[in-house]
Amino acid sequence: LDVLQEVVKGFGYSYRDYQRLVNKLQVHDKEMDLASRLQQTMLKADIPQFDSIQIGVISVAAQKVSGDYFNLIDHKDGTMSFAVADVIGSGIPAALAMSMIKFGMDAYGHSQLPSDGLKRLNRVVEKNVNQNMFVTMFYGLYEEMNHLLYCSSAGHEPGYIYRAETEA
Repeated sequence: LDVLQEVVKGFGYSYRDYQRLVNKLQVHDKEMDLASRLQQTMLKADIPQFDSIQIGVISVAAQKVSGDYFNLIDHKDGTMSFAVADVIGSGIPAALAMSMIKFGMDAYGHSQLPSDGLKRLNRVVEKNVNQNMFVTMFYGLYEEMNHLLYCSSAGHEPGYIYRAETEA
C-alpha cells in the first residue's frame, strides 16, 4: 500500500509540474503572438507607385518573429528608396537586432546614396549589435525621371530586375 501511495504521489507531482509547464508555454505563446504583431506593424510599408515600374513585395517569416527587414520609401520627389536586410539567426535576438536596424534606417533617412547609407548604418550596427550576429543588407535608390537605380550590398543576395518586354 505504501508503494502505491508513493506512486500516486509521484504522479501528482508530475502532473503539477506538467500544468506549470503548460501555463508557462501559454504565456510564452501569447508573448510571441504580441511580438509578431508588433513586428508586422513595425515593418508595414506602403508600396510606392511609379508609372515606369511595378513594385511587388512578398515577405514570409520562418518563425513568428524574425530578423527579416524590408522597407520602401516614396520621397515624393520622383525618387524612392528600398532596403532588404536579414539578421542571420532567428527568433527574438534576431528580431531585436532587426528593430535596431529599422530605427537606424529611419533616423538616417533614405534619400542619400545607398553606399553612404550602408556605411552609416554599419557604424550603428557595429556599436549596437552583438558581435556574434551577422547582418546582410541590400539598399537601393531609384530615380524615375532618369530611370536610374543606385544600389549597394553589404553581403546580401543580389537584387533582380525583370523586364517584361524581353522576359529577362
